[in-house]
Amino acid sequence: MMKFLLLAVLLLVLSACGGESPELAQLDPDFATFVANDGDDQPDETHNQEQESDVDIIPTFDNHLNIAMPLPRTLNPLLNSDPYLAQVLRLIFEPIVIFDESLQPVANPAIIESIVFAPSGQSLTITLHQNIFWEDGTPITSADIAFTIDVLRHQSPATAVYRPNVAYIVSHNAVDIHSLHINLRYPMWQMKYLLDFPIIPREYYQPVSMTNLTHPRNMHPVGNGSFRFYDYILASRLELIPNTNAPGGRPLINGVTAHVLRDMSDVAHAFEGGVVDVLSANATDWGRFRATGKNEGGIIASRDFDFIGFNHNRTIFAERDVRVAIASVLDWDGLLARYYHGAERAFAPLNPLSWLSVNIEQPAYTTFAHAGFVLGDDGFLQRQASPALPPMRLTLDIIVNEENATSVNVAQLLARGLLDEGAYVELHILPSNQFQTRLNNGNFDLVVGTTTLSNHPTMDFIMGYNSNYLSNLLHQSNRAANQQVLASSATDIQHYFSENLPIIGIAFRNQVLFTARHLSGDFHTSSNSIFWNVQSWHIE
Repeated sequence: MMKFLLLAVLLLVLSACGGESPELAQLDPDFATFVANDGDDQPDETHNQEQESDVDIIPTFDNHLNIAMPLPRTLNPLLNSDPYLAQVLRLIFEPIVIFDESLQPVANPAIIESIVFAPSGQSLTITLHQNIFWEDGTPITSADIAFTIDVLRHQSPATAVYRPNVAYIVSHNAVDIHSLHINLRYPMWQMKYLLDFPIIPREYYQPVSMTNLTHPRNMHPVGNGSFRFYDYILASRLELIPNTNAPGGRPLINGVTAHVLRDMSDVAHAFEGGVVDVLSANATDWGRFRATGKNEGGIIASRDFDFIGFNHNRTIFAERDVRVAIASVLDWDGLLARYYHGAERAFAPLNPLSWLSVNIEQPAYTTFAHAGFVLGDDGFLQRQASPALPPMRLTLDIIVNEENATSVNVAQLLARGLLDEGAYVELHILPSNQFQTRLNNGNFDLVVGTTTLSNHPTMDFIMGYNSNYLSNLLHQSNRAANQQVLASSATDIQHYFSENLPIIGIAFRNQVLFTARHLSGDFHTSSNSIFWNVQSWHIE
């Protein structure tokens, strides 16, 4: 039987909430006596109060869009390893695909005419529009796509944002000046999800040493996006001006100033202080930014998935009834309303906003009594494993990262619910390093955390769980030759998660785009770019 192991990248992202500013959540005094606080991790009330920002940039308006960016090591999008910077560089470079409102990958209408898969699903052909140009006036051709793929496969750093996107490409050949044929390792319609990387011009970048991140051409990008490079002031700001050759159309805004922040967790403070005009914030922060009187744009579908994980190496969790009984202690409607602003329950690691999502009714949850537990004389749940053994008390250790405030709140509710049922519970709210150590060592029973899923909807990150049936479902999904097979596999996977609970899915942390009051336009976004419709934005 296949054993699904927690991926190393998951161990990293579990240690912090994706996109949420680090914040220590307060313990509920009603059950503080049941909580085992480790080390010096007692929450401090000051962490729940608004922190004073150290941003010292003077905002400029002058018909410019002001945004934030991290200190860049390079401005070449294929060599960049910072997801925040990747968003900024989307203003300069167009990707092959975008994601529509249902999270389905579609050909980027600005530059791509079509993406056609062979019936086998093991190859595809990308065709560019004709008469589209780079900002310097040179035509965009299939050779540029081929060059981009080769740089990502062979020359980009191992940590580059888009390097994993080409891992399944084995070869390519030009059909003509506008079309490129790509061969894949195996049938994989999901490859379409991975085509959300930008392309770069071969003629401009071919002479460049890609190992030199700060080569002049790697710091002076030439692209095909709505804006073009104008100037970069070291560790201060990046200035962009409209690209008159933009395939997607010339923007209405006269320019963009991307201010370098010393710490990207300061973006919220910069937005509230008028330094930047745009902020993508978690749903948990809606109230905070609504109170500032800023405009609220559309919802941005997130890949940040919150869940409760079991340590399946503990034999007790081999029993479905035990897992179901644990899920039953939570008031799901109240939890989602209070901490996720009414987001839809996600039973499986697939966003309910996705075209692959199906409506699933919450199954009837059973109780601990159904799992064979009774209250002992000491008031705690116990059961007899066999007549020859004494009763076994239900003892559960829960771990959660103190920096993940929403998960701490969920963990507190879970601990309270289990205590009310008679379980003996220790809740450990841990500093990141201690949380990571206990997670790595398997020193826990339950973990409450967040994982950031990849662009293509694979769901293979369960801790020590054995299931041939789930293994086959995941294999079918990963090797789907077309979208119909993928949709069928995704449906079966979602039903399996809801009925068998290899994890307890909670919800996705969808985000909201907030903009300054003087910014107007169509704020429709794509899940792979908050600036997708920037050409329609304007400043009043």
